Amino acid sequence: MSHSFYIKGVGDASLEQTIKALPFEDLVVDAKDYNGGWPEIAHVYQDNVSVRSVETAMDGNTLQVRIMAHSSPDDFRLAAAIVDHVATTHGRDIDPEDNETMSIERWREAYGEDWQREQARTYLQMLVSMYKGGKYEGNMTMWGTRHELEVGPRLMEPLLADPDSFSKNFFDTFRRLNYLDREDIFGPSLVAISQKGSDKQAVFSALGDEVPTALSTQAAFIALTHQDPDSPDGDRTQTVLTFDDFVEIAGDSLTWLGDGVALTPPYTGEQWQALVAAAQEKKTDFFDHPELLRDAQETAPKADSETGEDSFGIPEEHWNIVAHSVVATFLTIATADGKVDKKEVTEFQKKIVEGAVGMSGSEIMPRAMMQAAIGFDERLKDLTQRNGTEIAHLVAGAREIVSRYAGEDQAAGFSHALYEMAESIASASGGFLGFGSKIDKDERMVLDGLKRLLKLVDE
Repeated sequence: MSHSFYIKGVGDASLEQTIKALPFEDLVVDAKDYNGGWPEIAHVYQDNVSVRSVETAMDGNTLQVRIMAHSSPDDFRLAAAIVDHVATTHGRDIDPEDNETMSIERWREAYGEDWQREQARTYLQMLVSMYKGGKYEGNMTMWGTRHELEVGPRLMEPLLADPDSFSKNFFDTFRRLNYLDREDIFGPSLVAISQKGSDKQAVFSALGDEVPTALSTQAAFIALTHQDPDSPDGDRTQTVLTFDDFVEIAGDSLTWLGDGVALTPPYTGEQWQALVAAAQEKKTDFFDHPELLRDAQETAPKADSETGEDSFGIPEEHWNIVAHSVVATFLTIATADGKVDKKEVTEFQKKIVEGAVGMSGSEIMPRAMMQAAIGFDERLKDLTQRNGTEIAHLVAGAREIVSRYAGEDQAAGFSHALYEMAESIASASGGFLGFGSKIDKDERMVLDGLKRLLKLVDE
């Protein structure tokens, strides 16, 4: 469903000039090339404001401006501004899809803010009617400016409980989902692991304390990372449970951004301990639930079923080296002053399990960090027994493995992520994670050496 306006005789219109003339900040255009003309298809939205994009299509000399169903009043205003500017600049009438041809003056009267608000409200009423009437099998989905919203009972039932605020709360939720990556929130992130000798994979997300986390319902399992109650040194361990069991024990602490994404609070103290205790009552193993496993080719990144190689074409045995390089990088920076604090180790272990540092847009890094969390203590013990030259060769070798199997672009991204992590360790306020001093000359020398190892240059 949508609503369109058509403007004829404007084949020479310029999208670039139109965008510059509109009274909106931070407009984003999704189109192949629109310099000097108007592309066949373009999607326009206002960053951090729009819920759904406005679609424009140039067919010969006729411009179509299309407003998607369930767009917000802000989206309607943006679409109207595009129509108004093009029609006014070119001195053309407007053809609404539901009305006769109109002059710009008549069109402004008929399709002003009152119509825009009412149309937005009408579309939402239709959504509610379809949901209540069960006209869709499963959940409905609709694309926002930057994310897909899944509409089902987890989203709708809480919103419908407050009918007076339904419209506002619906658009606020959709908007937040679109721009969630602008918040200090980890995820959504998925990790797939395989069982030897099987073409099935378990897809899961990790959750730790003190970090608000977005969890995708594409995960079949949740792995809670927490202190091992049986460890005198406070080592961390994982408790695995199914996603549905996690939802059950988390209850009202979750904020649903559609039926596809659950947002957790930064669990701390007694709330976190209670969650862990409840999870342990439902503790399971990934491969105890064959009904929740997926074929390897259905998960991303995909495995090569013929060669048995894991994600990104990197063989499973080489992933161990890539994961080792994450811990080696931490150790190199943390020991630049000649020693490493036990608190630093514990805190870093927690962070890599949560995947909260060193992503830098790398697709390889999340998998490497999750792998590094497995057997962390053994990795650290092994690396502390190696000299600086051996560790340097390991880090350089990890980069070479990624380049060889996944390509140089992936290797460059992984290198940037590793260096970003190292720099954050060295430069965090008050020293790494609050201990010690800020970057000193020894740490800077180590960082410069790491940059050379990773084949990075100053930008």
